[in-house]
Amino acid sequence: MPAIAQSSGGNQLGTEVVFAKRGLGGSGDKKYRSNPAPYPHQRDAVNHFASPQFKSPCWLLFQMGSGKTLTALLCALELPALGSTSPTVCVVCDKSLVGQWAAAIRRLHCPAGFTFAVLSANAFEKRMKAGQIPRLARDTDLLIVDEAQSFRNLTARQKEMAGAVRSFRRVLLLSGTPIVNSAQDAVGFAFLTAGRADAPLRQASAGHVLCYDPRLCPGAAKLYPSVETEVHRVPMTWPQALKYAASRNNSTTMVLDGESWSVHRPINNRYSQALVSVLNMPFGDAETSPKMLALVANVAAGPLPAVVYSCRVERGVAPLVELLKKEGLRVGAIDGSVASAKERTAIVRAYNGGALDVLVLSPASARGTDLLGTASFHLLEPHNNLSEERQTLARAIRLRSHAGRVFSVVHVHHYVAHAPTAACPASDGAALEAGLREVFGEGCRYPARVIAPAVTALLAEQGGRTHDEQQVEDNMAKAREVDACMAEIATGAVRMPLTEASLEREAAREAKARAKADRKQRLGKQPAHGRAKTRAKSAASRNAGGPYLDSAT
Repeated sequence: MPAIAQSSGGNQLGTEVVFAKRGLGGSGDKKYRSNPAPYPHQRDAVNHFASPQFKSPCWLLFQMGSGKTLTALLCALELPALGSTSPTVCVVCDKSLVGQWAAAIRRLHCPAGFTFAVLSANAFEKRMKAGQIPRLARDTDLLIVDEAQSFRNLTARQKEMAGAVRSFRRVLLLSGTPIVNSAQDAVGFAFLTAGRADAPLRQASAGHVLCYDPRLCPGAAKLYPSVETEVHRVPMTWPQALKYAASRNNSTTMVLDGESWSVHRPINNRYSQALVSVLNMPFGDAETSPKMLALVANVAAGPLPAVVYSCRVERGVAPLVELLKKEGLRVGAIDGSVASAKERTAIVRAYNGGALDVLVLSPASARGTDLLGTASFHLLEPHNNLSEERQTLARAIRLRSHAGRVFSVVHVHHYVAHAPTAACPASDGAALEAGLREVFGEGCRYPARVIAPAVTALLAEQGGRTHDEQQVEDNMAKAREVDACMAEIATGAVRMPLTEASLEREAAREAKARAKADRKQRLGKQPAHGRAKTRAKSAASRNAGGPYLDSAT
């Protein structure tokens, strides 16, 4: 691969990794035997890639957590059968995922002679600006683009990069969410797929999209945990509501006892910058945050293990970690400060292995984290990016993420701040009066009984909904747009898997494993003399054709 210097092992060059795979030797299927066995939807995708029906570029439009990485690498292993004597595969991904792709390739067993290059999107762009793409495209047998929804806005830069991607002869585009926030994102999908930003989605996707959605496959749905969602509407305290209302607009006027008081704030203090912090932790102390206290109480009450997510670090992740530790919970966190892939992997392994009760995540960990056996997922605030919220939830709701577990339900909790509904308690009176002076100046002195109705009136004037509540409504509207676009794409897509029978067999094996785990757990809670009786009962039930195993499900 002349365009990228080769390495005999795994040469880490900042945002680039190159592997020359020596292979396992042998013949037939033996050389692939150590790779994970593909699921039906993965196997069908690989067969399609190797067939004359394959059209490039091709989207692997698999639901998040469905094994896109392994599927793409298994497709790469078909290159020798397609005539590539020394196959060269180039992966383009987000910088934060370079290490994970490198690790996946290290684990891959393949014939000798393969070369894999993993580039960050920025490294790919630098090669494009240096005029190296034509040579790279000529020397590459397969280009894999991870998180391909990043082309959705089709800016001038993205359009140039999309054109560079389309110049490769075989391209796999990986994404669980090609349409991210609204129908406007369809232009990027259409251009990357069909070369025309105005191409109808149904036409653009025809033959270019392999779609896997377990909601459309009853057999596949059984291999995922089910989800139960609850929205907690947490009332603000009155001092918090005052601070929120005063920060909501650039210029705020409040009427107190018939007298108007005004305050003007710099433009950068508007709600886009400040309001999430006010709703999360209004006074710099997590102990005074209603949402945080409600979240921590729910986590401590179980079920565990739990994942907690916040868009903020200083007023989200960091104080939540401290509050959860005070409850005696074993807590780990992954945010932007965890720069080392090794450290991040160690934290995930500790959570998956049962060494942590709670894992707290920030947007820095919304991709590439595979979590197992999560019982509850808590989101401190609604995300302003629908795709990021779905990506975050997909860390814990994955294919076989609950295999062998007694439970297979993830309880998802959303926390939404709203205006106070009860009268201002005496305990909040002094803080409310002090907050008024802080906002409007020392000359603004009124009792709490006057301030509270004025705050209510100001909130009503501002629409009656908090930023959290408005974001939930916006996300619901975005979800309807996104789902409509995805339905259009699905009409032209090739559905994976092609048959349900194999999925039903896999689901049956999963149910049997869960029954076994349930039985082991019950045996583990019994005294030693009770276990022998249970084993005897189980054997007698099986000999009589009884439903012992079924009753344990």
